[in-house]
Amino acid sequence: MKVYIYGAGNEYRRFRDFSSPFKDSLEVLGIVTTEDIGVEYLDGYKVIRPSEICQDEMDFVVIAVWKWTDIVEILSQYNIKILKKLRKNY
Repeated sequence: MKVYIYGAGNEYRRFRDFSSPFKDSLEVLGIVTTEDIGVEYLDGYKVIRPSEICQDEMDFVVIAVWKWTDIVEILSQYNIKILKKLRKNY
């Protein structure tokens, strides 16, 4: 599955560690953030803004942010549909 990961902080690191056994089934297209984290790449993935998400390429966006409701609102501004909300304590 082709995914974008929204978030580059603590929740991203938790998701990264949690999902490592599944890395062969996930193709990460990029790390999405609105924050200026001072790098172009994170863990080898390009860091992009929400406006740069290419919906034609992706299967879904993983929201790796504690305040996910804010992110849902940001994604809706770009007409990115939210298929399922899932909160997992990694």
